[in-house]
Amino acid sequence: MPSEIRIYFEGDKSLKAGFDAFLREIRERAGAAQCKVSIVATGGTPERDFSIALRKHPAAWNVLLRDSEGPLQPDRPASPAGSIFWMVEMMESWFHAR
Repeated sequence: MPSEIRIYFEGDKSLKAGFDAFLREIRERAGAAQCKVSIVATGGTPERDFSIALRKHPAAWNVLLRDSEGPLQPDRPASPAGSIFWMVEMMESWFHAR
């Protein structure tokens, strides 16, 4: 397990409380293993923010959660496809409700 997991989500920072609740078990398990978990909003620039994260935090497992409204731009060589996950549209509504 890496010493840090950084989860970037596409959306406004007002969704962070919902993501914190949704990812609670992951954060608890990571914490028990001395692994820090950061949850970061990307606003409207997920690919750019994720690309920056890959450069700035190379030792962390950087994860990008994307809305499923359209296809991801072709992966850049530095963008590991195994670290990009798609969310269904209903998830964002749930996060707003939290």
